Amino acid sequence: MTSWGLLYSWFERSFPTEHYHLGNEFDSMRQDGSSVTSHFKDGMESKVNLLVAADGFRSSIRGLLLPEVQPEYAGYVAWRAGFQRVIFRQMSSKSSRTTSPFSEWQRAISSAI
Repeated sequence: MTSWGLLYSWFERSFPTEHYHLGNEFDSMRQDGSSVTSHFKDGMESKVNLLVAADGFRSSIRGLLLPEVQPEYAGYVAWRAGFQRVIFRQMSSKSSRTTSPFSEWQRAISSAI
């Protein structure tokens, strides 16, 4: 598994920006033996050799190709927060060990970045 940011930055470096259709709402697609044509709700079409559907966990393209595949709760949730470095230092200096307000089956992980 990898982060979305890492994957997106690789695509961004590897393919020219004219191949991205950010902000365009996908409507349908047509596939033949050598290409895929995407149709967008504003009437735009894009014919390509490879279609990468990076439109989120409720992907409309995934829904079209694999309607039986639905997102399923995996039993955990991740929360992220960012602090200014000075605030992080103040929080970590108050205790030499990690404390957690969570129950024993939950974990909190913190690190300076």
